[in-house]
Amino acid sequence: MRPIRRRTFLAGVSASVAALAGRDLLGERPLIASGPMLGPAGPREVVVWLQTAWPETLQLRFAPVGQPERARLTEQVMSKRENDGIVVFRIPNLAAGTRYLYEIFASGRSISSPLGPLSFSTTPEPGTVHDLVLLTGSCFYERDTAEPNYEINAGPPEIFLRMAEQKADFMIWLGDNLYLRESDLSAPSALAARYRRVRATPELQPFLAGTRQVATWDDHDFGANDDGFAYPLSNVTRQLFMRYWPPVATYGIAGTAGVFQTLKAADVEVFLVDDRTYRSSRVVPEGPGKTYLGAAQLAWLRGELERSTATFKIIASGSQVLTGVAHRFERWSAYATELAELFAFLKEKRIGGVVFLSGDRHWTEVNRVIVPGLYPVHDFTCSPLTAKVRESDQSDPERRNPERVPGTLLRERNFGALRFEGKKGDRRLALEAWDGKGVRRFRHVIAERDLRVPS
Repeated sequence: MRPIRRRTFLAGVSASVAALAGRDLLGERPLIASGPMLGPAGPREVVVWLQTAWPETLQLRFAPVGQPERARLTEQVMSKRENDGIVVFRIPNLAAGTRYLYEIFASGRSISSPLGPLSFSTTPEPGTVHDLVLLTGSCFYERDTAEPNYEINAGPPEIFLRMAEQKADFMIWLGDNLYLRESDLSAPSALAARYRRVRATPELQPFLAGTRQVATWDDHDFGANDDGFAYPLSNVTRQLFMRYWPPVATYGIAGTAGVFQTLKAADVEVFLVDDRTYRSSRVVPEGPGKTYLGAAQLAWLRGELERSTATFKIIASGSQVLTGVAHRFERWSAYATELAELFAFLKEKRIGGVVFLSGDRHWTEVNRVIVPGLYPVHDFTCSPLTAKVRESDQSDPERRNPERVPGTLLRERNFGALRFEGKKGDRRLALEAWDGKGVRRFRHVIAERDLRVPS
């Protein structure tokens, strides 16, 4: 990257919200089809993702806020049709805890953004203890007016405007980040078209541009409902997922494909697991051969947990984790041997601070289970963002789930927030649910001291 003169920095970045992000030769289409989106960030590097409507040579110009004389340019990158017009900028050698303004250049010319001034920020230095806000959610079913009952199946996307207003540090997508339709599943071109359509949702753009995004998947962005490793186009959907959700560093590990990864921020680590690539069918008899994560990924997770010094260790799973009482649907606890192996490991290694985060269920709740020899284990399930809320009446045995923390069942479209607060040694995690109007509906607080393995 190279410095540039002050007089040329950020020309046009304050274009009005009504301005368009570049046009084709006929003036009919904007160049930027989706984004820009902020991907993962650390103290020295940030990720910016964007998608163009046609092939173009792109470049970013950026500088710390108030210091235009320090402006730099990224290398030029060409967006290509065979990559869905997607470009990912990984910008290194940045200052920790610093906000930068940036602008997009196409073929050497600055283009205005309908989102107004664009910025990104690095995180503070590693090990710094500070307040941190992670948003979360699952089950984004986009409105397709050509489909019957679309208003019932898909709620208003304005929920993403409310999420943008939170100005959170990161968003953790918990899967079903889109819904592949039955008609999409047999054709790679149809799968790619669904991704393009969903990512271009207008109400989503301010949220993508203003909040760092990190994701795992579940069945509906992996394949069909309840699909596991047998889906024949899983390699295609995995490539699409990785193309649209840039990783913190890399996905998976050497010799083991998947979309699992680790995010670090403040004194928090989030372990996003891949609950689809190695999942056995639910009809497989219980035992060591019935897998949710698979042996290699489970070994990776154990290693990450043992190495971690984070106060809070969040394990993010597409499917719900803990509930077993009257639960007929997909859940990690239905793979009892593997989950018991993980709990035994936590006890043996005396690993504190673990909280589960999950989606999928089309309602939101906090479940708490007492594991002998361990601390109370929590699972914060958050769903749906816009998909249909699960139908349930008083005859549903899950309505009387004894593992649910009282006051935490929310049966409407919503998003979650995890707020890490307090001084070092006395930290707290607040689990919150917010409705589509931006109103907080519940808050459940877990103290650091309550997540320690007993002596």
